[in-house]
Amino acid sequence: MPPSPAMALFRSKPLPAITGVFGLFSALLTVHCTELEQRAVVADGGTVEPDAEVDGGADVGTGEETGPDATTPDAGPPPIDFVCGDKDAWTLSLREKPACGTRRAQEVAKLSRDGVSFRALALGQSASGRIGMAWSEETGIDVDTSTLRTTSFMPGAAAATGTVISDSVLYPTSDFNGPGYDGLAAVGSAGDDVFLAFPETQEGVSNTINEGSITPDGQLIGITSLAKTVRRHTQVAIARNTINDDRALSWYNRPGSGGVDGRILVRVRESGVLGAEQSVTGNDTSSVDAPAAGAQSLAFDRNGALTVLYGTSAMSSSFGRYSKRSRGGTFASPTTLFGNFSDGIHQGLAPSISIAGTSGVMAAFKIEATGATQGQVKYSLYTFDIGAGEPTPVAQSPDPIYGMSTYNNFSASGRARIDAGGLIHMVFGYHSSGGTCRIEYRRQSLLNGKPIWYEDTVAVALCAAEDLPLVDMVIDQNRRPHIGYALAGSIGYATIYP
Repeated sequence: MPPSPAMALFRSKPLPAITGVFGLFSALLTVHCTELEQRAVVADGGTVEPDAEVDGGADVGTGEETGPDATTPDAGPPPIDFVCGDKDAWTLSLREKPACGTRRAQEVAKLSRDGVSFRALALGQSASGRIGMAWSEETGIDVDTSTLRTTSFMPGAAAATGTVISDSVLYPTSDFNGPGYDGLAAVGSAGDDVFLAFPETQEGVSNTINEGSITPDGQLIGITSLAKTVRRHTQVAIARNTINDDRALSWYNRPGSGGVDGRILVRVRESGVLGAEQSVTGNDTSSVDAPAAGAQSLAFDRNGALTVLYGTSAMSSSFGRYSKRSRGGTFASPTTLFGNFSDGIHQGLAPSISIAGTSGVMAAFKIEATGATQGQVKYSLYTFDIGAGEPTPVAQSPDPIYGMSTYNNFSASGRARIDAGGLIHMVFGYHSSGGTCRIEYRRQSLLNGKPIWYEDTVAVALCAAEDLPLVDMVIDQNRRPHIGYALAGSIGYATIYP
């Protein structure tokens, strides 16, 4: 899809000049934020000042979606990029830097009651540009039940009321083991709708993996069950290949009684025909419910091959693996990428894979295990070429810390995407200091042909220890980020406007 005239203009528009003494003074003041270091860092360790104009970055896109990814043969010239930190957070109406005013967040919905938390979040963008979102929140009746809600809107417009699937209608009469919508995943269609994958799990009543469509008015329709006998608290992923419209949905079949290990299962729809279940992992994931076990991410490449990146656990370690499937074929033996089964480190948490053109990125959190950095949550990145070769680690300097965690209370959320120019975009939600939670957007730009990192503050809010900040993100054909997040008591959407 070619960029619209508005976005084509946006690509080449220079950073608005900040005139006069106030502009100079403001630029000097923005070297540091309250918590976020406002510095662009060149990959080899050099730095660039926050207001420097650079020739690459976040404000252009990757083509239509292939799952979390996109494919377009010509990425076009990267735009000028700059930093918007805490004083210019995307949720603020007044900004220190006027140029940050095009980066805005809007509230989509609030928690329906006090004393509950969000459980899952998904965002997708259709080929028409429409955003579809879904989230689940606890019912407040018991911790194992939740309510699924959906909405749809064009960027900048009000969100539709959408669908509410309430547990109050679905409870069995004998107890409160209502359905839980724990894992959600979304991807855009070739039209106006957004496909949603979600589990509907209720012990002893129904245990299904479902797929439906979020319509332009936010309704969830066409719900189809793709699998049964799935235990609650599962995870799901979904991807679509825009070249041939293939679609894949995966889920974690959690371990059952008797020492049966969990598995990652996939169904692929090719040429309009839904294939049978395929196991990515054998019995490979975990015999226990570890933080890494069962989380997964999917991406198609332009040749129709599907790659699954997933988390698993063994002994005292968590680690991440991936497996590739040629179109019409079966999955290859998994390859371990993040950590290993015996190093005592928890890696492969919240895995994320994205492919655009011939480039791809795989990413996941890790928890530092020893020494002065013990408990720090870091983010590991690997890039790869779809044609050949092994994934290559990407260094971040400095290496950001996304809160503190232990094996049993991991509480960060993240997504990594790559654009057609091979630049990486990431969004994070995590607990920071002082009882606050943060949503941050981090991406690569180019300076004299070298990649540099920039971070923006999207939102900051007070949050309780049990709250889990949630994020999801799509990069569109103009390298424009579309960010969905759950923070404290609100669902939000953030993007950059031309």
